[in-house]
Amino acid sequence: MGFYQTQYLYVAEFKNGVVKVGRTGSHKRRRESLKQPVWFKSPMVRFHACAGTQSAEVYEFPLIERLDRMSCGRFGREWFKGLRFSVAVQLAEQMTRAARVNDAKA
Repeated sequence: MGFYQTQYLYVAEFKNGVVKVGRTGSHKRRRESLKQPVWFKSPMVRFHACAGTQSAEVYEFPLIERLDRMSCGRFGREWFKGLRFSVAVQLAEQMTRAARVNDAKA
C-alpha cells in the first residue's frame, strides 16, 4: 500500500458539547482549523488524533455510523450531540487498531 497517504482518524469536542469525528492527512493542521470558534460559534476544548494509518478511509464511515447510533443526534455527516468525547475516542482508537492490522496485511 505504499502509494496511499497516511491519514488519521480524529475526535474533537466543543464547549457546547458537540463532538466531531473525521479523517485527515494532517492532524496538526486539522486541530488548528477546528480551534477557530466558527464551528457552532463554540471553541474547541479537546482534540484527539489516533495513530496514522493508510486505510483510515475504510474505517471512517463505520466509525460515523456507530457513533450516530450512540448519539442523541447528528448534524451533517460527522457532528454529534449527546455523545461523550471519551466514548468517541475509544471507538476511533478501536477502528484505528483494525486499520493498522489491515495495513500490515497489505
